[in-house]
Amino acid sequence: MRCIMKELGGLLLLFWIFFSIFWVTLGAMCRDISCRLVRRRIGLYAVVCFMVNIIIYSIPTARATDTDIIPIIKNTTQKQTRADYILAKVAEADKLCDEQKLSFITEEGKVTREVFKKNKKGKLIKYHIVSSVHKIVARPVYLCAFKESDQTWHVVKVFVKYPIPKTYKKFPAWVATDGYEIVHVAGSGVTRLVFDLTQNGERLTIYRYRHAWFTKDPLKTSAHEIIRTASAVNYTPYQSDFRDMGLRNIGASFFQTELTAAFNDLERQKVISRAFPEQLLSTVIHPKQPMILAAIEQTDDGQFIANPEEATNAIFIEYALNRGRAFNWSVSSANAIGALQFTNKNGDGTYDLVVREYPNAHLNPNFENGTRDLRNVLKAAICLLDLELAHLPLVRDFYLKNPRLGGIYPVAAYNEGGGGARQLYSLISKNHVDLEQEDVVLPEKLFERIKRIVTFRKKKSHIHMKSVMNHETYLYIKKYMYVWKYLDGVPSFSLTIR
Repeated sequence: MRCIMKELGGLLLLFWIFFSIFWVTLGAMCRDISCRLVRRRIGLYAVVCFMVNIIIYSIPTARATDTDIIPIIKNTTQKQTRADYILAKVAEADKLCDEQKLSFITEEGKVTREVFKKNKKGKLIKYHIVSSVHKIVARPVYLCAFKESDQTWHVVKVFVKYPIPKTYKKFPAWVATDGYEIVHVAGSGVTRLVFDLTQNGERLTIYRYRHAWFTKDPLKTSAHEIIRTASAVNYTPYQSDFRDMGLRNIGASFFQTELTAAFNDLERQKVISRAFPEQLLSTVIHPKQPMILAAIEQTDDGQFIANPEEATNAIFIEYALNRGRAFNWSVSSANAIGALQFTNKNGDGTYDLVVREYPNAHLNPNFENGTRDLRNVLKAAICLLDLELAHLPLVRDFYLKNPRLGGIYPVAAYNEGGGGARQLYSLISKNHVDLEQEDVVLPEKLFERIKRIVTFRKKKSHIHMKSVMNHETYLYIKKYMYVWKYLDGVPSFSLTIR
């Protein structure tokens, strides 16, 4: 309507100009009465056009606000979800954390170094050299938190004792910023440390933590060198404030995108399967399995036993909060690194093995960098599952027929090695467990492993075999079976690589 009125006004304006010019011309030419009457009519027409034009341009503007602009705003403005709100706050907190400079607490201490020197006979002898240096005794952690009551940001500096004692009554951390109190909730490292933060009794939401990451062993290196080479890491671990299914879906969708890209890379590079040499690797391994491994490798055992759904949700929520950096700084007691927990003991471990066995996959040869690159480490996990399957010839056909149940063998091998997976196959066959049943439950006795025990008595070694229950792999396979069904309920799980 507004557009039509404006066009009419423009047309009348042209008529007014025409009539005005014609009226002036007639005024100069007309001498008789009839000509003057025509001139008066034209003048009247010009005045009418002018007045109507003024009315048209004075009325519609007010109406346009109500009829045109508001409906457009209503149609384009979407209500912000809780997941959107949390992610926006995480982004703000990340910028705040970037502004914080690392500072450490040091003190005079002693460092022991191992040195090898040749003796007079040319034999290498190990010596321990003790020297006095400044050592790091506390590392900083910055908490970037938001107070909902007055909509303000707060940056709180906390120190954590380094190294953390193996046993303690109270977590060794203290607040360096006046006016705040902390309570240790969980964890100690970058991906697990969680605090509750309060100011005058009011709880603040911590949206980002800023940690110091050591590239060298602080216990064997001077504080000066450690501080010079230390890097800062911003991270948001899962906590109850972030319990939101929208976040879960965002994290799962992000992970699926990365996993799809990893499979596409392997297909584009034409990587051949070791288990089925006539097929491409990307067509052999089921897409769910690397995603399941990423979930169960980071799921806390106790939390999974108490509430498996919430424990699994937490993993994908953490991917929403941190994207490709999620679990990059996760390091186990066995020095397994990253989201998929690869090991590489003495530079000749599982990760290096996969790099050598699958050269066409073009995996990053650097262990730490490769395991902290999500897409790269997903490709490595796909390759490792295929390699384990290649070492289990008796289960290959069953795997192709039923990837879910046939997958328990390469998944078990991923956790405890090929020997354990072969024992599992042997016990399943021996106990006549029917894996064709979709709701099959594997009894604990299938995870008993024969271990070689060496004892020493009177300076003599004695070897005997003992059956030991492998609780870790039992729970690992239990998680695997659960998460497979769990993924069926995740929206947008639509990988169609197979």
